[in-house]
Amino acid sequence: MVQRHLGPWWAFAVVVALIAAPALGIVEGRTDISDFSDPGSDWYGFNWDYIGSVNAGSAVAVGQRYMITNRHFSTYVGHTVTVQGTDYTVQEVINAPLYSGDSPDLRVIKLETPLPGYYDIYDGTFPGANDKVIMAGTGYSGTIDVPNSWYTWNTGTGRQLRWGTNEHAGFANITSGSYTSFCNVLNFDVGDTEYEAGIASGDSGGGMFYKDGGTWKLAGLGAYVWNRSGAAPPYDVNYFISMFLYGDWVSETAVLEGDLNDDGWVNDGDVDVLCDNMGGDPGIYDLDGDGSVDEDDLDYLLDNLVDVAGGGIGSKRGDINLDGVINATDLQIMSDNFGQSGVGYGDGNLNCDDVIDATDLILLQANFGFAAAGVPEPASLALLGLSAAALLRRKRR
Repeated sequence: MVQRHLGPWWAFAVVVALIAAPALGIVEGRTDISDFSDPGSDWYGFNWDYIGSVNAGSAVAVGQRYMITNRHFSTYVGHTVTVQGTDYTVQEVINAPLYSGDSPDLRVIKLETPLPGYYDIYDGTFPGANDKVIMAGTGYSGTIDVPNSWYTWNTGTGRQLRWGTNEHAGFANITSGSYTSFCNVLNFDVGDTEYEAGIASGDSGGGMFYKDGGTWKLAGLGAYVWNRSGAAPPYDVNYFISMFLYGDWVSETAVLEGDLNDDGWVNDGDVDVLCDNMGGDPGIYDLDGDGSVDEDDLDYLLDNLVDVAGGGIGSKRGDINLDGVINATDLQIMSDNFGQSGVGYGDGNLNCDDVIDATDLILLQANFGFAAAGVPEPASLALLGLSAAALLRRKRR
C-alpha cells in the first residue's frame, strides 16, 4: 500500500535516492481557465500568465527579469523564452550552488527585458493532510488508465500550456544523473483531486503552486516522473524540486541590483528613488556597501548598474538620456530644463537637490565626452564650452 500523505517534513530523516526519468506536459491537462475567475472554485485566483517555454522544457517567472527552470535540458545565453506569445531573450544563466555537497537540478535565467509579472515563492511546509496544488507547464498531453491510476504521454498531442491538480504527499531527495534535488512528491491517483494530472515531456521547469493566505505561490519546479512499482513507463508519481530548501536562493538571486522601483529596468526612475532616499535605509539603498546612502551610491548606480540603450550596462553621471554617451543631446536636455525645480535625473538634475543649476552643469562638464564601451565618441568639448557659457548667461539674467 502506498501512503499518499507522508506527514510533516521533519519525518524524512531517511534520504530517498531514486533514479528518475526527466519530465520534459500535464496529462490530461486543461486549457480552460474559467476556474481561475470563479470564486466558487478551489482554483480561484490562479494566474498562469508567467509560465513559459524554453528549449525542451518550461520556465516560471520569479522576478521582473528572472525565471527558474531545470538544468537537465540546455538553456543558454541567447535562447528564447516564450511567455504568452511574447519572446524574451536569455541574458544570463545562473546555476544553483551545491547543497550539502549535492548539485540540484535548478537554474535561474535572467532575461534582457522585463516580464509582465512574476510569482511569489512559497518555501514553507504543507500544514494539512493532502494539501491541494496546481501544476502548470508547457508540455504534451497523453492518456490516462483510470482503473490502474497511471498515465503515459504522447508527443503527437503538441506542446501547449496546460494545467491540472494534485495533492502534496511529502518530500524526498531524488537523484537523476549528476543531480540530486530535494523534491515535493505528488502521487497520481485518479479522483483524488478535481483535475488530477501528472507532468510529462515538456513540463520540466513548470510550476507547482500552493495557495497561501489567498495567494497562489510557487512551491516547486517540475522535474521528474516515475512509477511507484519501479516499472516505468507508465507513470504514477511526480517530483517537483522544492522551494522549501531552495526558495531563499531563488529569491536572493532573482533580484535586479539597482532596480529600486521593481519595474525590471535600472534607469532614471531608480536614480530618482535613490535621490528621494538619501540618508535612508542602508539595507535597501546602500549600493556601494559603505554603510551609508549618499552620492557615492548615485555614482555606483550610474557607473555599474543602469541599463543603457543598445543593451549595455553602466554609464556616468551626466548621461541624462542613458544612451551610453555624454554629449550635446544631454546638454540640450539640461538646457531645456535649466532653472527648473522639483524635477528628476532624466530632466538634468544630476545631484539630487531641488533645482537644475550651475552645479549640475559642472557635473555634466566633468564627464562630457564619455562613451561606454562600443558606443561612438560624442560631440566635442568645444561645443560644451560654448553651450555652457550660453546657459550660464541665461541663468544670470
